Amino acid sequence: MNAKLPTRVSPVAVFDVGRVSSSASHLEPFIIRGLVEHWPAYHWTNELIRHKYGQIRCNITLDSRPIYLQFSDTKRLDDYMDRLDASDADGFQVDGYLFHTLKLDSEATAANGRAILSDICLPSDVFDNDSVKLVRVYAGPSSTGTLPHIHDGACNALLRGRKRWVLFSSPDPAQHAKLEKEIYAKWGEGTHSRDWFEQEYLQLQNDNRLNIWECVQEAGELIYVPQNMYHVALNLTPVVGVVAEFQGSGFKPAIAN
Repeated sequence: MNAKLPTRVSPVAVFDVGRVSSSASHLEPFIIRGLVEHWPAYHWTNELIRHKYGQIRCNITLDSRPIYLQFSDTKRLDDYMDRLDASDADGFQVDGYLFHTLKLDSEATAANGRAILSDICLPSDVFDNDSVKLVRVYAGPSSTGTLPHIHDGACNALLRGRKRWVLFSSPDPAQHAKLEKEIYAKWGEGTHSRDWFEQEYLQLQNDNRLNIWECVQEAGELIYVPQNMYHVALNLTPVVGVVAEFQGSGFKPAIAN
């Protein structure tokens, strides 16, 4: 990120793909460069997405709380990409943020999830690829995103666009567990991550109990989000990306230790 970060905010570490196994930690976020551009997924065009996966009916979140489906819609992936193409061409804002989960242990979604997983190649010397439990695909216009939330360790690859991230955690387990209830009590249905950045982020920076990281992810970069670390993302431009979420941290035991 080019802009100077606030004093208490650390930049997310950036590693070339060959240095990850010797330098990365499963306890802190990091970005990998020189990896994603070699994936088949990096060369997904909208036309290819329509051809391979267009029939998938996807969740379209209408706010920045994609795991809460009460404020959402569904559309076929090809229909949504048509709308996204039209918005790019004509300048109008497409409704909603496509943020869709395909669980690999679900009969309904496993086949498509594994097909997408075959188009991404995580470093096998670092990550336990057998522990991937789900795949997420996302696409949407600028100013969409996700409010702070937690889950197991995940690799988020940005195929197109730019995305701003803030990640934070507390060394106090009790406070860490309390944060989620506070976040979703304050940021309810219909709220957006862009509002969080404007209204909440400065206050977060002044909380001395938290460890905070920030970065801007560019197309072709992969960010690792540690297990149970809060993170919020804001799409600075239209985006397309894919996520692999693990069971646990996702790190191979020898690397994690």
